Amino acid sequence: MSLLYRLSWADKMMMEGERRGIRGVLCDQLEERFGPVPEEIRSRIQSIESVDRLKRLARKVPTAKSLKSLRLG
Repeated sequence: MSLLYRLSWADKMMMEGERRGIRGVLCDQLEERFGPVPEEIRSRIQSIESVDRLKRLARKVPTAKSLKSLRLG
């Protein structure tokens, strides 16, 4: 890994905070739209590291036909 791309501890913590926040919003959106979210789906969401993927999923929730259509489990 190049020194140019090495993240500081603070940057890593900020990214984890952002992921945690988006995961929470995503789970809230899913629950609001589809009712109780199965633990399997929550676990899948928790395992997603990509902030971009989490944001894409959150944008899809309002128009998703089902949990299955989001391909989370």
